[in-house]
Amino acid sequence: MSEAQKFSQYSHNWWDENGDMKMLHKINPIRVQYIQNIIEKYSNNAGNLDILDLGCGCGILSESLAKLGHNVVGIDASESNVETAKNHANIGKIDNIHYATNLVNCNKKFDVITIMEVLEHVDNLGEFLHENLKFAKEKSIVIISTINRNLASILLAKFAAEYILNIVPKGTHSIEKFLTPYQVNEKMEANNFKNVDICGLKYNPLKSEFSLIKSPKINYFMSFVTQNVG
Repeated sequence: MSEAQKFSQYSHNWWDENGDMKMLHKINPIRVQYIQNIIEKYSNNAGNLDILDLGCGCGILSESLAKLGHNVVGIDASESNVETAKNHANIGKIDNIHYATNLVNCNKKFDVITIMEVLEHVDNLGEFLHENLKFAKEKSIVIISTINRNLASILLAKFAAEYILNIVPKGTHSIEKFLTPYQVNEKMEANNFKNVDICGLKYNPLKSEFSLIKSPKINYFMSFVTQNVG
């Protein structure tokens, strides 16, 4: 089963806050706040930016960013996810989002590119970043979230999350695709981006809440700007 097929099976209840994608709903406010903080710090224009949301799923993050006034293009390889995202945006009358399954016909470039919970599902990291970062403007921001690769992350983000706590559908993650911050940074530098921020995401199973922390040991966020910025 391909990664697109894996996530297509959840498109029917993606927007159900108690459904299979409930954890995305829980972390979304933190993602949005983190993205806005980075934008305010590293962009000359904190509002009305052109944002590319890669691996947008059914649009949870895309819609939140659009509601803040940004112009958003959401890309997901799953056709059913894209259709669900389009329908949800239409119902909400959100007209500053465009969804598609690829960037083949895209002739614009973006101020911000978000790649959230995506890289741990990519087969070829270098190729994926090289192909998609071509859509960044000369001065741009890239914000990534993914899962670290170590014993703790394997035990917690894979086995505990999927098989003990049942907060993530079983089979969601493949251990061999987990990435250290060093690996991500190395590939981003190869595409002329420099790291400006890194932090971790912590889950409290007792409160069923997420929070940002300094350590990127398990889940982490990284932000990058083009090398000629600042």
